[in-house]
Amino acid sequence: MSSQTECTRCGVTFKKRPRGRIPKFCPPCKRERNAELSQARRREMSQDKDWVENRRARAHSYHKKKSQDDQWLERRRADDRDRQRYRKFELGPDDYKRMLHEQHEVCAICSQPERVKRGSRVLSLAVDHDHVTGRIRGLLCQECNRSLGSFEKHDGGLQSLVLYINAHYRD
Repeated sequence: MSSQTECTRCGVTFKKRPRGRIPKFCPPCKRERNAELSQARRREMSQDKDWVENRRARAHSYHKKKSQDDQWLERRRADDRDRQRYRKFELGPDDYKRMLHEQHEVCAICSQPERVKRGSRVLSLAVDHDHVTGRIRGLLCQECNRSLGSFEKHDGGLQSLVLYINAHYRD
């Protein structure tokens, strides 16, 4: 398979990328073509001002209506949280729900449900993971997650805390 191809616009032979589709244009011709297409689209839109204004008005009313719909907003936030968990930890919504059920919907450290609120909504339990290996350890409330994170930053932080408590709080 040849690693060279010919530009359909200017005829120059150029090197293909190792993966993906076979390019039709060399990089300079591709930039030039994209700029021309962009200008053509702007020209078309400027000729039809009514379409642009109506489109803006329709989009504005749609988003205003949707943002006032509490169920839609909550579903969207839940979908965003699920996507973020999957992107960061490869933890799907079913896996998160299974972990939550296994922990009886409480923090793995303090055995309390999440108490921290953002607005009127109680936050979901945070996914605790080892920053070195990436392995998921469990679900924590925001307070325990922050505390554990600050102790993990310092070598021997938890051991020092235990020694301090034992030394100063004996009966």
